[in-house]
Amino acid sequence: MTEVALLVAVLMIHELGHALGMLVFGYSDVRIFFIPLFGAAAAGRKRGVARWKEGVVLLMGPLPGLVAGTILLLLGASGVVRTVALQLVAINAFNLLPLAPLDGGQLFQLLVFSRHRHLEIAFQTVASLALAIGGLYLKLWVLGAVGVFMLLMIPIRKQTLAAGSALRTAGLPADPAALDDPQRRTLFTALWTYMPVQWRGKPRAQASHMEALLDIATRRPTGLVVTLGLFTGWLAGLALTVVAVFAFVRGEPPRWQRYEDAHHQFWAELPAAPTEGTIPTTGDKPKQQTLSARLGRSGEYGVNWLAVEAGTDWQARVRAAFAANGKQLREVPIDGGPPAQVVEIEGHEAWVMIRGEAGTGFIVIATGPDEICLRVLRSFVVR
Repeated sequence: MTEVALLVAVLMIHELGHALGMLVFGYSDVRIFFIPLFGAAAAGRKRGVARWKEGVVLLMGPLPGLVAGTILLLLGASGVVRTVALQLVAINAFNLLPLAPLDGGQLFQLLVFSRHRHLEIAFQTVASLALAIGGLYLKLWVLGAVGVFMLLMIPIRKQTLAAGSALRTAGLPADPAALDDPQRRTLFTALWTYMPVQWRGKPRAQASHMEALLDIATRRPTGLVVTLGLFTGWLAGLALTVVAVFAFVRGEPPRWQRYEDAHHQFWAELPAAPTEGTIPTTGDKPKQQTLSARLGRSGEYGVNWLAVEAGTDWQARVRAAFAANGKQLREVPIDGGPPAQVVEIEGHEAWVMIRGEAGTGFIVIATGPDEICLRVLRSFVVR
């Protein structure tokens, strides 16, 4: 439930970026609404708005979230904050994909596809197929449904683009409110030539598609400077995504903290909050206590300790047992005590340290990066 609430908040931040851009650049009727199963959307009328402003509005949705999410990951965010950071990066990076109706798709339509309608149809066909097949293969049904829907809309889009291109010589104004009656008839006649039967008798649907047709008929490709500037913004979003992925793989930095066992027999420093457990044993064998946690880029580290009744020669016998099994690889000095032995356990290197002289002794086994294991073992103090 918490993750769903965070997801809604992240979607709202994304759409607020769009809405703020729309308000700044003079869009009318600006609003934000949620679409069940699909997310949220910001909408506004862009009549008379310059093309470069449309591009900036499109980028104001994903870029702020990518910046915030990447910074949080680089700072080593953990817990709920890390979840928010991952959602910010994932959602906004996805929106940069050059697929309609995503922000990236609309931006490419503005910068690239407006120059040649056949390029738009070819790209959208390939992208829709990839989305549909990928969604079905991965069992992401919503994503697959979006791809299928996009495929079904391609014939209508192709006809709209063709009709709009044919109207470019008619000298129509970009603002629908500026159309006179003959121009409205010209626009409606062009729409009527390919209008699906289900649109007839539905004035609102016809008006919406007439406006889209007018946009195609009056739009002009962006200039070179604007195109390069907006494309640079899109590339910056991709670069932020790459940085965020590396920050995620690197993971959380060590957050060293002192841990004291429940029986107050020892304490040690650990690089993350541990989870404590007990490994079941049989017969008279002592129970082996365990600590384990996930430590970002270092992967999983573990600390196990085996409490034993310490006799006068128990340490020598343990070392002899390791040597007899051919496990010992090398010894590393440990401050204030006997050296640790690096051994191979189930195909992985582990650090083993023996502490305690009388009463209860400990065999401590640490796994993970060498610098992590050394610090844990050096800090292990028997009380």
